Amino acid sequence: MNTRSAAIPDPDGTGAQASERTGLRRLLREVTLIAAAAALLYWLLALATHSPLDAAWSTSGLGSDRVHNWGGRLGAWLADLSYYAAGLSAWWLPLAGARAWVSVFAGWLRGGPAAARWSMRLGLPLLLLASCTLEWSRLYRLEAALPGPAGGIVGQFAGPAAVQWLGFTGSGLVAVTLLVLALAWVFGFSWAK
Repeated sequence: MNTRSAAIPDPDGTGAQASERTGLRRLLREVTLIAAAAALLYWLLALATHSPLDAAWSTSGLGSDRVHNWGGRLGAWLADLSYYAAGLSAWWLPLAGARAWVSVFAGWLRGGPAAARWSMRLGLPLLLLASCTLEWSRLYRLEAALPGPAGGIVGQFAGPAAVQWLGFTGSGLVAVTLLVLALAWVFGFSWAK
């Protein structure tokens, strides 16, 4: 038996080392929650203030050192990559992240771990796929405001395949159906209720 732990009073019988680990674990969880909230807010800010005039991953900008994105150069790059990868459907990612953050925070307030939901893991890729497909096939007029194609790279691959195999109307119907299901799975609500 460790003589150091025997010298520390243990009124609740859980062991001093266990409480030290719990305190450290709690501190790490708090720091992680705060950092995740800051990262999500930064991502939302970067997406909201995206400017095609900024030098970023897919563009060289106007040759000026002035950055229009409120997130600075990093924010310009983050927004540009997000929009290039998923088009306007990129907004689902930080919104789903915020939903997951609220779930973890609620679990932390209750004193227990937050359960990882299978519906989020399955629903988010499905939501992005359906949204990017709809964006590519129906909202192509928005390409002027985006650094890449409507629906991003995901829409560029999924959209033509969906239209080829399901037709224009069928691909829209299937994508809307998947979007409605995925929204409920990702954001944890029921359409019937």
